[in-house]
Amino acid sequence: MTEIIWSAGFFEGDGCISVSTNSRQIRLSIEQASLERLERIQSALGVGNINGPHGPYGISKLARYTWSVNRKKDVKKAMNLMWPYLGPTTRQRLRDCLDVL
Repeated sequence: MTEIIWSAGFFEGDGCISVSTNSRQIRLSIEQASLERLERIQSALGVGNINGPHGPYGISKLARYTWSVNRKKDVKKAMNLMWPYLGPTTRQRLRDCLDVL
């Protein structure tokens, strides 16, 4: 349970929610230099893929990794697990994305 709460807090701070109306798909993602943190999120939620390393880009000297979820059932699982621990702004963003689909 504490890992899910931690993951929700991490997603709240660094997560990205995107929606593609063409493919009717929601994507949750987090980009980080720390592979270990993304592996922790993946383990806690039981969904998602980690890609990388990419870069470094711009002024950063560190390579980046990306955890992402875009399969509908996996997005729903991640959302349901994190939902009670997400703030109102993130919840509303998720609702708005669902409404677009």
